[in-house]
Amino acid sequence: MIDFAPYRAQITAIDLGHLVLIVVVILVQLALTVISDLTGNRKPQLWVPAFTVTMLGIITRMDTMIHRIGGFLKSQGDPWEIAKAAHAPTRYLMPIGDILCMMPVIALLIYAEVRAWQYFNGNSKAQVFYLAGTLSFVGLGIAGWILAATKAKTGF
Repeated sequence: MIDFAPYRAQITAIDLGHLVLIVVVILVQLALTVISDLTGNRKPQLWVPAFTVTMLGIITRMDTMIHRIGGFLKSQGDPWEIAKAAHAPTRYLMPIGDILCMMPVIALLIYAEVRAWQYFNGNSKAQVFYLAGTLSFVGLGIAGWILAATKAKTGF
């Protein structure tokens, strides 16, 4: 029989890291936004989208690690994972909770995009390149998060 406690502890540690990361990202984004607005220098604001994309990648990786461990435990007969898989609201409440946690990050990203658009000051090629690049990377991050959430249902 497998001792599930170390695996549970690892899932809990990853989940807490996940929450701390979201708070750190919001604080860094706010700091860059405030610095940019107080100094009038738009360069710090340009780093917000890159930072957000990096954070989305890290969160997707953390979600995937949690779901892999959970899928393994479920296949080994862990009562918690079996009960969690059978609990239908969990499939809907967890993604909604993740989206609510990300709302400040997304709001700051949109604000940064608007401010960055002003930074390029009429250079339409640079504006389009910056916006298209940011949106494509954010799209990839969201697609990875959806893939990780979908794989959780199937149990990896």
